[in-house]
Amino acid sequence: MLSTRDNGVLNDLYPAVNKFNYIIARANIGGKSYLLDASDPLMTFGMLPLQCLNDKGRVFSLDKPSYWIDLNLPQREKSTRTMELTLQDDGKLKGTITNYSIGYLAYKKRVAIKKFNTTDEYVEDIASKLPKLKIIKAEITNLDSLDNPVVEKYDVEINIYDKMGAAALTFNPFFLDKMTTNPYKLTERSYPVDRGMAGDYRTTLIVHLPPQYVVDNPPKPVGMALPNNGGRFLTDYQVSDDNSFTFSHIIQLNKSIYSSAEYPYLKELFNNIIQSEKAEMIFKKK
Repeated sequence: MLSTRDNGVLNDLYPAVNKFNYIIARANIGGKSYLLDASDPLMTFGMLPLQCLNDKGRVFSLDKPSYWIDLNLPQREKSTRTMELTLQDDGKLKGTITNYSIGYLAYKKRVAIKKFNTTDEYVEDIASKLPKLKIIKAEITNLDSLDNPVVEKYDVEINIYDKMGAAALTFNPFFLDKMTTNPYKLTERSYPVDRGMAGDYRTTLIVHLPPQYVVDNPPKPVGMALPNNGGRFLTDYQVSDDNSFTFSHIIQLNKSIYSSAEYPYLKELFNNIIQSEKAEMIFKKK
């Protein structure tokens, strides 16, 4: 038995029955223990919903006294996005976007897609929110294979300017899900930050430019690490001989809980992410 995140943290010295509001199962298999929630058919084996990851739970057994267990499980969410695009003569970027949603993020992606009657409706909803993006072809795999990542592959056209004759074209690589607001706004915090689980989020952008274009404002590399191996934020920009470039963007949050002493560093890391994702890339004629 446990208390969900929105119900509050339990007092482990004086646990009251009316403070518990959720039940999960614990299975011992091959010398290992697994916590299971059978309420959601999209939840993979051994994974718990975020609402259940709330400090401690109480195990009740038929043949021994009850006892506490830690609910801060090692599950994590991870996303990997690769965009390979080519600037066309008509001022459009054309290419592929491939998203891998892994771990708990795969569960959230399945929930989001299953809200629609078909995957086509899901794709149409994405396109309707991004007027400059045209999805030519979409393929979504592993939607019902719960132990595998959800893979989304899109052939796209992105209209970054109407006239190729312009001297400069602008493009923001985070047009799909740019972070605009820091979730951590307090100047100081006297209690921990409980994110529920660790996360790893990676984006790689490869752009092939016509010979007459260059990147006028190459993004500067960013490197920031949190104390105690708590995470990091990295960006990198590399130019190739064929007038293409690769831009990488990595956010790693290695903890589910950050102490109040770590809070200022976590807040600053997110400030750096927001500033980085604001920057427009300018493709300019030589």
